[in-house]
Amino acid sequence: MKTIYSLPGAAASPSRYESQKRRDWNTFGQYLKNQRPPVALSQCNCNHVLEFLRYLDQFGKTKVHLQGCMFYGQPEPPAPCTCPLRQAWGSLDALIGRLRAAYEENGGPPETNPFASSAIRVYLREDLVEVHVVGESRTGRKLLKGIVNIFEVAVYFFAVNCVYDAWYRHRDGADDLLKYLL
Repeated sequence: MKTIYSLPGAAASPSRYESQKRRDWNTFGQYLKNQRPPVALSQCNCNHVLEFLRYLDQFGKTKVHLQGCMFYGQPEPPAPCTCPLRQAWGSLDALIGRLRAAYEENGGPPETNPFASSAIRVYLREDLVEVHVVGESRTGRKLLKGIVNIFEVAVYFFAVNCVYDAWYRHRDGADDLLKYLL
């Protein structure tokens, strides 16, 4: 697994995005090495990526109430509970974008990019709906103002997903619409 990002003639200090992408790539590589048995990048698949995303949840700050919780569905619960903390959806989405780019920059073929798998998109989609329907932010604010039921969340996500797919395929013209929806 490559961890070197220096390119001939590159600027002395990489951008914040490039630095974060390098850190994310190295963190994922370390995660694969720590697996028993260790996983080579060439053997990595979407299941390893999904396990990595679930592993990261332990470091999250977004409370997601479980269905059995007495505060389930309440945007501002009156007391603390034992429901798990998770990574915010936007953080996971950005992470996957950086790792997807890093994979290909480090010689991985786009056709086998585990970060571009449909299973990853489904996981992010389900995570978005779960966090926005039953979650609360770490500050206690409602996460998605104006969305009142699961049907509206599904319609909202379908629109975001369509724009994302159009942006990824064409990468021009969809940016303004994506900013509007998000």
